[in-house]
Amino acid sequence: MSGWAGYPGLFPRLHPSACFIHPFVSHTHKSVCKLLTGKKWDVLMAWSLGAHICLDVLPDIKADSIFLIAPFLSFTRYNPASRVHSMLSGLEKNPEATLRWFWRRCAVRNMPSCTSSDFIGLAQGLRYLLNSRIDSLKNPRRSTVTLIHGRKDRIVPEQAVLEVRRNLSHSLFISLPEGHFIALEKIDQKVYEQTGTKIL
Repeated sequence: MSGWAGYPGLFPRLHPSACFIHPFVSHTHKSVCKLLTGKKWDVLMAWSLGAHICLDVLPDIKADSIFLIAPFLSFTRYNPASRVHSMLSGLEKNPEATLRWFWRRCAVRNMPSCTSSDFIGLAQGLRYLLNSRIDSLKNPRRSTVTLIHGRKDRIVPEQAVLEVRRNLSHSLFISLPEGHFIALEKIDQKVYEQTGTKIL
């Protein structure tokens, strides 16, 4: 499951059999939660906004292994709400420039394409980030949870991920010399080391 403005074009080598979810764009919040909790997953990966949604329903997720990239309990605890409001305003006035600015902060090199029909969902995702807070976490029933963070991340700082770790007993933590966006090839290596499963 991807993050905010995390289009499929960012992951061109993702295995064709993978279920790709772009929150608030390809799926509504309600349908994301229903999908997450309604099936059994071998490997579940989620990035940023997607990771936050996973944390919110974590006890009800049935997965052998869960990998959460740049997760957080509250986005505005580590990012000023005024910045999110500025992004909302930017989506209305100049959405393409707003998305390019965000992708640059993510350390995305090859910027994906999007369509104007996505802008409503992207705005819904930003409003969700403004208001969503997870006060307590419960461990998943039978899943191994691995938290991954890029040390050069300019959006989700390490302390946000470590806060998640403190609330999840037995979770693993991996730090990589990357930004907010971590190329799938780097994630694939870590997934394979722990599960023997290739995602590419």
